[in-house]
Amino acid sequence: MSLDFACACGTVRWSVDAAGARSGTHTICYCRDCRAWARSLGIGDQLVPGGGLRLFITQPGHMEVTGDTSALVCTRLSPKGLERWSTACCNTPVASHVPGWAPMAGVTAASLPDPSVLGPVRLIYGAKGALPGHDAPTRNRGVKRLMIRLLFSSLWGHVTGRSRRTPFYRDGARPSTATAHR
Repeated sequence: MSLDFACACGTVRWSVDAAGARSGTHTICYCRDCRAWARSLGIGDQLVPGGGLRLFITQPGHMEVTGDTSALVCTRLSPKGLERWSTACCNTPVASHVPGWAPMAGVTAASLPDPSVLGPVRLIYGAKGALPGHDAPTRNRGVKRLMIRLLFSSLWGHVTGRSRRTPFYRDGARPSTATAHR
């Protein structure tokens, strides 16, 4: 079963294939950058209690973006920060992308009507950045397991060539990014 997403206006759609859906990790990130990005796109009300952003971490090679891909925009909150992909048409967050040797995409689940399709939350990250109260976590959970899974999936991705595929770059060209200030 694949995971299917769409922006609020339906112009851009993206999906995670069945292999990515099986091997991915349901995550809630409480870091300040994820929260700032969500708020800058106007979806601060979709953060989980404590200010966490719900993500599904997979390799970018498991993703496909369809529809008007020219509506994708890339922002970084700092010069060396994550690539934060969203849609220009309606400001829907798509994914946080880490390019490089061990590529990773944190697909934003804010557009999912039922996040239970992602399975149980297996990774809590950035707990120190959680807003006080609100049943926020006090420590990270699942980070070591994710790092081990990423290592093995990255190695396998290099063997199969999947790690070189990404839906975000056309013809291998890096996007021009805007750097937003928090």
